[in-house]
Amino acid sequence: MADMTMGRVAQATRDQRSGMQRWLPALPGLLYVVFFVVGFMMVNTPSDDDSNKKWMDFFASRSNQIQMLVSGFLVVIAGMLLLTFLTRLHGRIYAGRAIQDRDPLPLVAAAAAGGLVATGAIVVATVPGAMIFGSLHVPSADILRLTSDMGFPLLAVGGGFAAALAIVTMTRAAQRSGYFGRALSIFSYVAAAAAVAEFMFFPIAVVLIWVLVVSVVLVRRPALA
Repeated sequence: MADMTMGRVAQATRDQRSGMQRWLPALPGLLYVVFFVVGFMMVNTPSDDDSNKKWMDFFASRSNQIQMLVSGFLVVIAGMLLLTFLTRLHGRIYAGRAIQDRDPLPLVAAAAAGGLVATGAIVVATVPGAMIFGSLHVPSADILRLTSDMGFPLLAVGGGFAAALAIVTMTRAAQRSGYFGRALSIFSYVAAAAAVAEFMFFPIAVVLIWVLVVSVVLVRRPALA
């Protein structure tokens, strides 16, 4: 009886580990969405047409400085997670092909997307970080506006275009190999178009949903032989 009980416990432990391992491929995509949304929503700088005093008072606040610095760290991590997610998706799609037959363009685009997302966050967090860890005093309002405005184009325009290229190229390969079905392929092209339009802000949500959907697909569909 004791041996049977121990056997059931061992089998349950193996099943639990197997279940956890099945979800490992989805973690980068799921964590990317969490880190990106939390980090992005933490940035609440004044509008460009607000007064110079409001900008300087905002950055003079230690709590705002810390919040923007933490936001920068979270989005930098999100950029690395995005690169990991796209790289893992590339590996799944091209698993059935020899290395020399695998298209490197999606990986180049994935690296650019992750790097530009992280760079945008670093630019925004540079001034708050220099004020917290260095001796920088509150710069002029024009400099504050510039560093704040530079971050979003890097993240949404540069990162969005690179992400769109990665999505399109991998979706084409996934269609040909059968890893993506018709519905997911169509949604992927819609997500690529949304990534190009990320500068309008709201299309970012479509890309995040696509990452969540494909993360679940990575769990449910093994790599092609």
